[in-house]
Amino acid sequence: MRARQTGTFRGKNKAPKWTKPDGGTVSVMVLPLAVTDPADRARLGKLFAAMWSIRRAVQRDARARVDAYWVAYREREEQGRRS
Repeated sequence: MRARQTGTFRGKNKAPKWTKPDGGTVSVMVLPLAVTDPADRARLGKLFAAMWSIRRAVQRDARARVDAYWVAYREREEQGRRS
């Protein structure tokens, strides 16, 4: 299978770089998630399981695309880049 190549790429970001507000400290507060109803707890568990499954799938697909890109290095060198 051959990876599709395009002539486009992401350009430079137009927004200014994010900095801490007022050059100070950023606070984070961790709040506990209190779910007492067993049905709600099961539903929440399924939501988190689905979220992690999707995350792993996206990472796996990205890794596969990167691997395919580097495997095709020799082919790109022989044929040259097509626009």
